[in-house]
Amino acid sequence: MTKGRLLISSAIILLLLTPAILNVLLDPEPLFLVYGTEECPNCRKILKELSEIYGNDTILFLDLKEKKNLDRALQILDLVYDVGKTPDTPLIGVFWNNSLLAVTVGYTPVNFWFEVLNDTIRESVLIAWEGKVIGNLTNKETISALENLFMGVQKENETQSTTTVEKTEKPLGEILPGVILAAAADSVNPCVFSIFLVLTILSVQSVGKKRGTWVGLAFILTIYLSYFLLGLGLRTILSRLLASYSWILVLIGAVAIALGGYEVFSAIASPFKSILPGSLKRITAEKVEEIGTRASIAGAFGLGILLSFTLLPCSWGPYLVTVGLIAGLPFGKQVMFLLLYNFVFILPLALVLLAINLFGVRLRALKYWRGTKFPLMKLVAGILLVLVGVYAILHQIA
Repeated sequence: MTKGRLLISSAIILLLLTPAILNVLLDPEPLFLVYGTEECPNCRKILKELSEIYGNDTILFLDLKEKKNLDRALQILDLVYDVGKTPDTPLIGVFWNNSLLAVTVGYTPVNFWFEVLNDTIRESVLIAWEGKVIGNLTNKETISALENLFMGVQKENETQSTTTVEKTEKPLGEILPGVILAAAADSVNPCVFSIFLVLTILSVQSVGKKRGTWVGLAFILTIYLSYFLLGLGLRTILSRLLASYSWILVLIGAVAIALGGYEVFSAIASPFKSILPGSLKRITAEKVEEIGTRASIAGAFGLGILLSFTLLPCSWGPYLVTVGLIAGLPFGKQVMFLLLYNFVFILPLALVLLAINLFGVRLRALKYWRGTKFPLMKLVAGILLVLVGVYAILHQIA
């Protein structure tokens, strides 16, 4: 593939990803106003599920033991429901960008929230009973009255620093060590590091230090952005799974321990071997040699995108643990942790470029280091992965 074609292909990929990126980053968070009691089993279950998926910042719990909350709930029920039986708690209003999307009573499964929030642009309000839609409210005056009732409560409570929502969100100080530990385990994994060294060495040998540095920098930035986008995708999937199956993080931790143990054993018993299939390994090696020899910045950009997906099996363990740890946080904090993770992940690659340019490290030293130290990197990565798995399990059961 020529330089021009590769550049065009890479640009097309970025253009295709741009709407999804902007949609994720710019969309507001939902707001759930929940009327119930602390003794209500349905209330506790729904609060836990909503907190794990969307974070505590998106929930406002209103205790029906308080008269003003009970009065408002009864007014809402009178406006919405015309049924012969008394509805179960909780009563929930779902808002998006200050617009009411749905009202539901009783236990509501997590799939209902996904369906409601998948269509945030509508002129009607869904009316549901225990998660089953029983009607659509289209009368604008009634919708406005409901929004005023719900949002009136929201305004009364927005200055309060805490609510009576069960605090399932872990303190950031408890999550930070696990994220850094997982990123460190990923950063010393020989998979990406080996390819980066070969690419940089070939580029510097072919066209000199300056051009070779730009090739390496293009590769690093692309890996950073691509892994970040992958993290956003994993976060969406894993948050939904953890809402229904909280034991999944324990399972991920156990698998991480097993993989880390295998890495330690194989690092001691045998030299480093890539886990990629033979054909994919051969294609990757050919592309690295071609791009490195030509010192193609556009090629390094495209290679970074390709390797972010093909090398994911090398690093999925630490990344999944990280996404699981941050799943219960608000979206903004999840983004912050993903940015931090990927910064730590690419830090060793950036240090190699600094070593070449600022400290004059010779290519011969890099070649020697690559040939002799990778088993040690694999050993360290395995030990860190075991620690990450243990941390994930302890974090979940705490």
